Amino acid sequence: MQNSSRVFSDKLLSVAPKLVKDAIRIKEGQVVEVTLTGEARYIDILDAFTLRISHLGAYPVIRLNSPSYRRRFMETVPDKYIGKTPPHMVKWIKDIDKHINIVADAPTFILHHIGDQRKEAHREAERKITGQIRQKKISTVYVPTPELADYCGISFDQFENLLLNCLDIDYAELRSNCRKIAEQIRGKSRQISLISDSEFRLDCRLNDRSVMREDGRNMLPGGMLFFSPVETTVNGQVMIHSLNIGKSIVKKLLLKFQDGKLVDSQAENNHKVFVDLLKNSYGDSNSFAGIGIGMNPGINGDPDNRLFSFYSNQVIHIGLGSNLTYGGTNFSDLFIRLSVLKPELLINDNVLIAVTQ
Repeated sequence: MQNSSRVFSDKLLSVAPKLVKDAIRIKEGQVVEVTLTGEARYIDILDAFTLRISHLGAYPVIRLNSPSYRRRFMETVPDKYIGKTPPHMVKWIKDIDKHINIVADAPTFILHHIGDQRKEAHREAERKITGQIRQKKISTVYVPTPELADYCGISFDQFENLLLNCLDIDYAELRSNCRKIAEQIRGKSRQISLISDSEFRLDCRLNDRSVMREDGRNMLPGGMLFFSPVETTVNGQVMIHSLNIGKSIVKKLLLKFQDGKLVDSQAENNHKVFVDLLKNSYGDSNSFAGIGIGMNPGINGDPDNRLFSFYSNQVIHIGLGSNLTYGGTNFSDLFIRLSVLKPELLINDNVLIAVTQ
């Protein structure tokens, strides 16, 4: 494992002020809870962000959420305490204006050896805290670490360069570009058409629904538009580039929708893996959730990157499953994003975005 001094690069140091001020947009007088999700060896990264927050006249509160501690907690704390919610945290969260989660660890923290009863008791205890946190303004920041590089299946140097290119961008320009594209999509009279692989067409309408703009305030790297069309207006076919499901890769996945429901699918390989994913999920897992447009100018192509592909400039994807948070009506335990092969996005048959990948 590489040490934190290698990970904590000079470029990340130089970008931190921009991220805090221009992207997350911390204001003077705010109380900002900053959590490092990762091991203590990355504490310098946490310090860099909290120091910039202090320079803006805000008040950081620092937390460490290490995988090693979480593992020991779940393994050793007595059953009678595992399900108790810390009362001081419930009160303390009310005073917080903004939450920033600095992610240094791969999102694969699973404790297979812990009993379901203990895990469920702990989830219930955390729900009172996470429920309040979700009502606040939350920002998630990915930072360059070997754990995240391994998760993406690339070398640390490749991951670091990719990530820092995504972070070190002009956020005012990103916000402007997101607004311009969103304005061209919104409106009752506009038919939205998605062409994939030159021959497959999917039509839908947004009507009164909004377009979510992820321009850096809530997710870093940022740069994405996502909108959920009225479900019953979604009809046609779309070809998916590839989809990672566990250790399997489903390639050239063709999906057919009727009134927003998936009615047929076929794939070049691993089709059953995709079918089983939907079958083993509850609710509207086979429903069209929305369309996303990557807007980050610091990354182009690379649809196979597990963390950043959907933010890649002009990469278009669709969502399947739950879309309640985007203004839709689908309810499910599943939400997946799927990159579209050679997409074109048309508004009233006029090309808005065309990408050859």
